Amino acid sequence: MKPLFTIFIFLLCSTAIWSQTGNHPRILESAGNAPVRKEAVSRKDVPPGNTDSSLLSIRKDSMKVSEMVKDKAMLQQLDQYIANAIARKAMPGCQVVAIKDGVLILNKSYGTYNFDEKFPVNNLSLYDIASVTKIAATTLAVMKLYEEGKIMLQGNLMAYLPMVKGTDKATIRISDLLTHQAGLKSWIPFYKYTLDEQTKQPMKSFYSKDSNTVYPIPVAYKLFAHEKLVDTIWDRILTSPLENKGRYVYSDLDLLFLEQVIEQVTGMPLDMYVQRFFLQTDGSEEYDVQSLEAGLTKQVRPYGKR
Repeated sequence: MKPLFTIFIFLLCSTAIWSQTGNHPRILESAGNAPVRKEAVSRKDVPPGNTDSSLLSIRKDSMKVSEMVKDKAMLQQLDQYIANAIARKAMPGCQVVAIKDGVLILNKSYGTYNFDEKFPVNNLSLYDIASVTKIAATTLAVMKLYEEGKIMLQGNLMAYLPMVKGTDKATIRISDLLTHQAGLKSWIPFYKYTLDEQTKQPMKSFYSKDSNTVYPIPVAYKLFAHEKLVDTIWDRILTSPLENKGRYVYSDLDLLFLEQVIEQVTGMPLDMYVQRFFLQTDGSEEYDVQSLEAGLTKQVRPYGKR
């Protein structure tokens, strides 16, 4: 499979959901007593393995990248288009990368990191691409597993995830998740239940500034969530009603289910799978899935101010 674009960095953050009785927040009983994800994949169980460098093999060339673009007028149009976008404040800056048949033919940076600073973007800049991970991580993994015959588009979730047994999510097809037609809610505001009603700040009962055995889940810079939050989130997702199945509704929940399918099929957490088979190529060090764990937050915008 030939690369269509350069992936810079993935940041996968955990979110949280708690139920609240009176003034005493508590974890949902079903999640606290019997985790819904008994089949959850452990990072410790993943054996070491080689990367598949053939997936993203980009050939080096001695000539300047820009010299490989034959249509110079096109380059001028590109420069003007981006200059106009920056002038309109559509973006403070960007990097344009073009790869054809495994050959890097264009790599050019424009503008600054943000509108308030004058630090120029360069070809080594790192970015948090956030929701683009739906395409650049989860969907890529599904495509690879489909090509290998390990995931069937018409297969339903029950074939992959025991946790959906007895729920209305059991018969959802993989193709429905990929096309956002599974009938899942567009989103569930998990985080709202973890914030203080008055200050809107993260509640100490739910988060810690330091990582420990009770709060091991990195959520943001110096913010770690309770160990049972993931199971609590899944309890809420599994009990949420299906609505308008077969109608397009863009939903993050579709991709959360696909993540679980990928992890069950591969026996690896999604970030480790993507890192191994898509990002670690020919010794490259420009890509990482989790910037928090990799210690890259000071290099990645907007986290560089911290």
